[in-house]
Amino acid sequence: MSVTLKLKQRMYLQLFLAVLPLAVVFSFQMSSTSNLPAKVDQSLGVYDLCLRASASYKNFLNGVGDAIDTQTFSGKALQFLGETQTLTAALLINSPSPGIQATAESLAKVQAAIAANNSIGSVTPLKAEINSIDTALTIKIDEIKSQLSNLVEDDAKATRKKTRSPSLRHW
Repeated sequence: MSVTLKLKQRMYLQLFLAVLPLAVVFSFQMSSTSNLPAKVDQSLGVYDLCLRASASYKNFLNGVGDAIDTQTFSGKALQFLGETQTLTAALLINSPSPGIQATAESLAKVQAAIAANNSIGSVTPLKAEINSIDTALTIKIDEIKSQLSNLVEDDAKATRKKTRSPSLRHW
């Protein structure tokens, strides 16, 4: 039984057969593409939180310097301390770590000491904790930078491994 196709049907069949390999390759490429952008976006969000928390805390520390002269904390300094606590809580949710947990606890102690007595003397016993907060935030920033670098490097290695020609593997 012989099947004969009209000219129009043959043209559509040839077009379909010409596009089919491209569609298969394209769908394979889409399914095998790494999720690097999603990972980088998540890490950049955490990085941004960390940078904002660090900047806010540095502004609070400027308020501490002013409080040495005035003996009390300004409303602006207290606002920056509250902002740092909020950002650190968000950071703890998005990227939990022992250092950030300790930072959140230290911030709570500083906040409680200032709430009890708005004077420079109330935080003087917490000097070590005040310094450790800045250090912990800086360490977290460096940690996230390292994670981002590793993500990109690992993806580049995986891409090179995928695209390497089978005939060149023996070299």
